[in-house]
Amino acid sequence: MIDKSLLIHAYNRWFYGSKKADYTNFDFRKNPSALEPVVFLSTGRCGTKWLTERLEGSNKFVPIHNPRPQMRVQGRMMYQYDFEKTDEETRSLLSEIFLAGREEIFVSAKRAGKELAITDSRGTFFAYIIATLFPNAKFVFIHRNPLEVIRSGLKRGWYTLENDSELNRILPLAVNPHFEKWDDYSSTEKIAWLWQETNRWILEFLETIPEERKHTIRFNNWDAQKLQSLFDFMGADISSKQIEKNLKVRSNAQNSNRNPQYTGWTEEDQRKALEICGDMARTLKYDL
Repeated sequence: MIDKSLLIHAYNRWFYGSKKADYTNFDFRKNPSALEPVVFLSTGRCGTKWLTERLEGSNKFVPIHNPRPQMRVQGRMMYQYDFEKTDEETRSLLSEIFLAGREEIFVSAKRAGKELAITDSRGTFFAYIIATLFPNAKFVFIHRNPLEVIRSGLKRGWYTLENDSELNRILPLAVNPHFEKWDDYSSTEKIAWLWQETNRWILEFLETIPEERKHTIRFNNWDAQKLQSLFDFMGADISSKQIEKNLKVRSNAQNSNRNPQYTGWTEEDQRKALEICGDMARTLKYDL
């Protein structure tokens, strides 16, 4: 019979790298503020898979793009809290929820002498908890043209075809003006709202973070220079040669033609999308 513990050990060596430090969960609990993770904040469909693939070659970071457990429902729950008004006991409980699913990942990376780069967009709404636990964490905001994200979300079945999609994605709270209309919204409208609200939430969160610990990049116009600036901000050992070599690589691309390009949508579809996300699109300087 195969010893499962040996398989887990072999996987950790392959994924995180060889052990370089005696670091335990007790060490982590004593001083989590010593860690300096980099957290990517986005709606998803913003190039995080490509960034993950580049960071897989780093000796300084372990990129996490599809963590286990996924913690989608827990992330959605975090969205429901107003952290400016949350008491200390509740924050502590929310921190433990996050650590229950992520502590071992942090410890494994630290044993390999690396920091985590959390590129998983589903972890976006843990940002306040991460900032509290790790005061030296850095945050990268990636955004993309809303019409492209909507089209991509439609192809992936956001809010419709995905298993438990309604459980995994944020919904308007009762105080949100879209709450009463939600059941009548089309998928286009729901994804437009998701784009708008996620980016609004991220911008509000980033107001609480010092300038030296945050960085913004636009997916639609990134180039070798902008990507090099991002990796330099992180302190990642990714060379300009690596960036140039892979700049045109398409990662996590979709092959389905189930939905047309947004330019082929009906005028009604485009009007509804722009009504919901137009203000945020202007804030992020998208000319729609």
